[in-house]
Amino acid sequence: MDFLHKFHSNCESHKGYPGNHDLFVCRGKLTPGKKLKERYKIFSKHYPTTLKSFLDLSSCRGYFVLNASQQSSCERSLGIDVNAQEVELCRQFKQKFNLPNSRFELLTLENLANNIDNFGGAFQTVLLANTYQYLFFGSDIGPAYLSHEKIFEYLSKVCSERLIFTNRVEKSDCQNTKYVEAAGVHAELYNRQELLDAASKYFTLRYESQIGKYPLFILDKR
Repeated sequence: MDFLHKFHSNCESHKGYPGNHDLFVCRGKLTPGKKLKERYKIFSKHYPTTLKSFLDLSSCRGYFVLNASQQSSCERSLGIDVNAQEVELCRQFKQKFNLPNSRFELLTLENLANNIDNFGGAFQTVLLANTYQYLFFGSDIGPAYLSHEKIFEYLSKVCSERLIFTNRVEKSDCQNTKYVEAAGVHAELYNRQELLDAASKYFTLRYESQIGKYPLFILDKR
């Protein structure tokens, strides 16, 4: 059955493990699940007062992108992902709720950084949540960069003002263990200090809080 046909009653859901991206359609409105709503409240506190443009570097089910696109000040809102099924799901949400300022593309960070002018230039506000380990070590569907310096160089190209960053910052916390092992000596570079040293070349950083066991950093473009 087509995804859109599943949303036929007043309140239907689209759930994902571990619940951080649960979405509900209630009375024709897109509503976040409890965990997703909590995460949105935390992240949105750190949006600029006037949100002009927004980029989610691992859009999953697209809530943050779709929400940003509904703000009158936000001229463009983009989500990228390397999972084709998730990108298609987001595009169907966009169509269902008629949100023309939102856009979803099947892209890597490197692809986006090297073609950022095709997307209107760098984005004012960028979200990178629970994805950094996969950028560094790779996954079944995404490349491994194996370099903090390279990743933050790309991030500096796609971000013009603020990067909201919450991720696993120690090797021992990473979930993609097969790729951690395959990284060899590069894996020893995956730690908080090496990451922050690379980030500081392009951004000023402040530690904000913890989200669960992992830190939330706010990075402002130099």
